[in-house]
Amino acid sequence: PGNAMMRLREGTGGKFGNMILANVATHPGIRIDTCIQSGGTDTPPSIVSVLPAASASLDTYLFFSSNNIIESPTAGFQIVSPCTGTAPTFVNAERLISGGTFTETSTVPIDPRPACGSAAYSNVDPVPNGDAFFSATTYKGAFGSVNWLDGWSLFNLPNRPGFADGAFDCSAAALSSDPVAVCGTFTVDQVLSVGPTYMLTCQTFVSSGVTMRIQAGVVMYATPVGLNGVAPALVVARGGKIIADGTATATITFTALNPERSSSGSATTDSSQASILQETRGQWGGIIILGNAPTSAASPLAIEGITGYTYGGIKPTESSGILRYVRVWHGGAV
Repeated sequence: PGNAMMRLREGTGGKFGNMILANVATHPGIRIDTCIQSGGTDTPPSIVSVLPAASASLDTYLFFSSNNIIESPTAGFQIVSPCTGTAPTFVNAERLISGGTFTETSTVPIDPRPACGSAAYSNVDPVPNGDAFFSATTYKGAFGSVNWLDGWSLFNLPNRPGFADGAFDCSAAALSSDPVAVCGTFTVDQVLSVGPTYMLTCQTFVSSGVTMRIQAGVVMYATPVGLNGVAPALVVARGGKIIADGTATATITFTALNPERSSSGSATTDSSQASILQETRGQWGGIIILGNAPTSAASPLAIEGITGYTYGGIKPTESSGILRYVRVWHGGAV
């Protein structure tokens, strides 16, 4: 409909919970403006913000949980005369979607799943009144950690990016503050969710055909260069991808674990004096992205400092993913 994300027509009643209405720029979330047929004599359902008792007939009320999420720039629930009732208030949170957007691009798969730590994983409504019609869930909206669209939808046709696959864990354990080591060679897709403190402890490789997704707000600390002189680094091999899609208010940060220090030994910040950037660079190896795009060389070139990894090829349109609102601090160690 042209005047709301969801328009409820006359006679609509029932119980609505754990819903997400999002990604509409100009319209209200819910609009109800025709509560009874013209000339009718039926009593319209009462619009309520508190769930009635189980004994109340569904024919008599329309309940919308205030825990539903409506991303609307205007009204969340718009009641237009002659309809009457109590419009509930709603969570109105940005940054709900794991992949950052519903919009298709030429190379990045669509990911409609809610981001871990978002409002979609809090204040989840229980089954109302024990009604067997409903199934219990741990999230709001149509998607949990599994993208059930993957594999059969229109976007899986040739020359389209398709939907993101794999599952991620938004359980309490996964979102704990315990440090999580990131190290080794990844041969299956990875998702780094908001919550844990990530520690890059060695040279880490995202293999060809593998995607590492890093949700907005994640911070990863690299440990100092070891006694063997090997600096931790995140290396995206040719054919691999890194999807690090932050926002202006939830940036993604890669930095060194060891604090910045001035020549006098006192702790300081990058903004306090320009010389600190000179003194603290080279604390870890940074992010190294190896693409398949052609170079001036006839064959792939070896990168410095790491054996067995090359860059360059014959795919000028290949994408290695997204780096948006990403900060990389104090890299540069050999």
